[in-house]
Amino acid sequence: MTDKNAGEAKDSNVQSGQKGVAVGRDASKNVFITGDGHTINMGEPKIQSAKPEHTKRTSRKHPKKNKPKRKLNIAVVVALISLVGVIITALLTSSLIDRLLLSPPAPSSTPTVHVSETPTSPEAIPASETPNLSQPILVGDTPVIIPTDMLAPTIAASPTQKMAEQKMTVMFFGNPLDGKAPMRVNFNARESFVTLPDNSTILCGTTRLCHYTFKILVDGKVVEEYENKDGLYSHVFGKRGQYTVTVFVCRGKTCGGSGVMVNVR
Repeated sequence: MTDKNAGEAKDSNVQSGQKGVAVGRDASKNVFITGDGHTINMGEPKIQSAKPEHTKRTSRKHPKKNKPKRKLNIAVVVALISLVGVIITALLTSSLIDRLLLSPPAPSSTPTVHVSETPTSPEAIPASETPNLSQPILVGDTPVIIPTDMLAPTIAASPTQKMAEQKMTVMFFGNPLDGKAPMRVNFNARESFVTLPDNSTILCGTTRLCHYTFKILVDGKVVEEYENKDGLYSHVFGKRGQYTVTVFVCRGKTCGGSGVMVNVR
């Protein structure tokens, strides 16, 4: 092709409005010449790196897993299960408490004991003022056993009198208590006294407020009896033997007794 033909072809391409490629240049560089003779270099084409086919297929077959969502779902399920357990426990406990509170008490099998409102008063029990003389009574150095039936008759206390309101303590002495017949013995019971509920005492002494009954017994039989308010008594024992001399002292309704043994040789 001659230069003339090339120029014609060039003009033909410009007139038709199509873009031409510069002669002697690499078409890969995209150099165009416009109709007015200017050259435009479009630059090198950008090469896009294509992903391998196996990589694309792998990414489509194995999508990424959303692990945080699964953990969140497990935590919610555990919380719901715990909440249900707490509610069930509360309901069961409430039912048990209501059953214990509302259940009627079991009937008692213990029999009812009726207590009398009128207690037995010790004031209504008559008490004998005669002391128990079955035990030996020590007067001085000689023990004496005084039978109860040898003393004065029993004086019963009034039903309204309180028991142990006051007490008579008899002090009885004889001198001498041993000797040859005939032997005079002087007896004294003035030292007897009464003890009041407040532990104070009242001495019989010479007040003549106490009553004395003296008895002389031989072999358990009364051979002589004497009463006075002086508390003194004297007797002469003319025969040999052993004698029992008793005294019964009363101040009002408070009484007591005692005795001594006399040995006459």
